[in-house]
Amino acid sequence: MLDEAYRDMGDGVYIQSRENADLFNVAHFRVKTKTTRILMRELLFSDDSALVAHSAGERQKIVDAFSDASKKFGLKINIEKTEVLYQPNSTRTREDDNMVDGNKLNSALEFTYLGSTISSNGCIDDEIQRMMAKASASFGRLRQIFWNNHHVSKRVKGKIYRAIVLSTFLYGAEAWTVYRRQVKKLHAFMMRHQRSIMRIT
Repeated sequence: MLDEAYRDMGDGVYIQSRENADLFNVAHFRVKTKTTRILMRELLFSDDSALVAHSAGERQKIVDAFSDASKKFGLKINIEKTEVLYQPNSTRTREDDNMVDGNKLNSALEFTYLGSTISSNGCIDDEIQRMMAKASASFGRLRQIFWNNHHVSKRVKGKIYRAIVLSTFLYGAEAWTVYRRQVKKLHAFMMRHQRSIMRIT
């Protein structure tokens, strides 16, 4: 269906990629000759789809093409479940309405996709708070079983902390853009748990 929708379209968001690149070595992505530009229009997972574009006009063209292709395959877009997230920049300060079959799409300030919250201002403070709450809940559920149990070694407690609490806390963190103040908050949060496990007041 997506091939049918976007066959002759050049709109979308380009990302730069390199095969076998070390994600933590930025120099790999600076070499222009070894990178590939990939045009992205949709991000798919299970029964969810996120359409991406640089402008409201491009976004409308992509939505129209998606809607037309879905009709050809006997599918219908659910307007109540469809949301538009707009991220303004210095040149665009106003959001244009997007429509599907004459129906205006709902605008959202944020939405959750694959367990991560994406906000219109690009700030991850709310996302960090949500993940801290989830990790604290996981930590609290294990308090009596592991953290306060004298028969469980510190080594095992550390492994359980990494496997359960940290994996909950850092789910989706590879997509975060963190600032120094947020890194300090993350360190303080983890240090508080580690002190509790070690019984250091």
